[in-house]
Amino acid sequence: MGSTLAEKLIGSHTGTGSARAGEIVSVPVDRLLINDYVGAIVFSKLEALGYRKVAHPDRVFLNIDHNLPSFTVEAADKLVLFREKAEKYGLTHNTRIGSHGIGHQLMCEGFVRPYELAVGTDSHATMYAGLGAFSCGITASDAVSILASGEMWLRVPQSLRIRVSGALRPGVTAKDLALALLGVFPEEAYIYRAVEIVGPTIDEMSVEGRLVIANLMAESGAKCAVFEADEKSFAYTHAPAQPRLCSDPDAKFAAEAEFDASALEPMLACPDAVKNVHPLRQSLGLPVDQVFIGSCTNGRLEDLQQAAEILKGRHVAEGTRLLVTPASQSIALEAVRSGLMQTLMEAGAMILTSSCASCAGHGPGLIGRGERCLSTTNRNFKGRMGSTEAEVYLGSAYAAAAAAVTGVITMPEDLLKGGAE
Repeated sequence: MGSTLAEKLIGSHTGTGSARAGEIVSVPVDRLLINDYVGAIVFSKLEALGYRKVAHPDRVFLNIDHNLPSFTVEAADKLVLFREKAEKYGLTHNTRIGSHGIGHQLMCEGFVRPYELAVGTDSHATMYAGLGAFSCGITASDAVSILASGEMWLRVPQSLRIRVSGALRPGVTAKDLALALLGVFPEEAYIYRAVEIVGPTIDEMSVEGRLVIANLMAESGAKCAVFEADEKSFAYTHAPAQPRLCSDPDAKFAAEAEFDASALEPMLACPDAVKNVHPLRQSLGLPVDQVFIGSCTNGRLEDLQQAAEILKGRHVAEGTRLLVTPASQSIALEAVRSGLMQTLMEAGAMILTSSCASCAGHGPGLIGRGERCLSTTNRNFKGRMGSTEAEVYLGSAYAAAAAAVTGVITMPEDLLKGGAE
């Protein structure tokens, strides 16, 4: 019997060179992200165990992104803690103001490479799969083990496979596809499974688009997503090209499905669950108080370009505010160089520094009671972005920009065609 892509990626890191679904294996970790949310816990546990050094300091990335720049003493103390631990353990990859950003994005900007095993102390570490890596979120205890030994154990997941074909319509994006894919299988089918996403639509998609899908797959309950690495993957990561790794023709999957992307329309995750996904047209006309474009899901250059297509020559509606948060400083800089930032600001957008901002409810841009936000982020639980009496809808950058211009939830294609102002 052949191997799935997930089995091959994990198997390449085992001593035997192979792995089978259901096996528990110990594997070396190529890349580890520790964020400010759990950093203090990780290092306190490491030191309580008596460890004075880290197994592979060059494989660790310490990043502060939830409260940046620090606007509480507690947040400032975390920055001090990370600076002290970086010096103590020789960790050279860490937050530097001026080249900062959301940790998951920075992991993809020249740190994680295809076929590596990369993990992070945050559930959306599934995103690195968009590069062709095996990636998943881990606990603080897992991070301690990796710091101490360079390895972690995991149970090799069974795989689901979704083959996506068909061209996306104008105004339909990887975010719409990602939301739709959350419902391809019954909810329980995703639990601790690797979701292999392949097909001509994925091959044609940019790496940035694949990152969106891999990121949002964390919301399915799956262990991870897996994507085949191609020439785009190696070019994006500046890594030497390698032969394409795919599942064997006789590999065993827990379930398989076909998805026709050509029939897909703009989608929204409606309050108060990410899987509460419906066509955007069902929410047309709902007033929107805030629009947020950013996060590790949709804060990349491609997203800013999509927003600018709609915002150029238009202005944010009276009574609606638009917040834009590039996922990294390098993305913000490129947006300045390309003129995108000028387009966004002329339209009335407020530009925030590269961070998680209000996505996790810790940073600037929170929403108040009775307000409605259309966001490009990855979670819309009650109270996630502010008041428990507010509503959050999740959609693409196109959908967000369309709502910002009209002040209500609007079909993006109407504005892409040069329709209503």
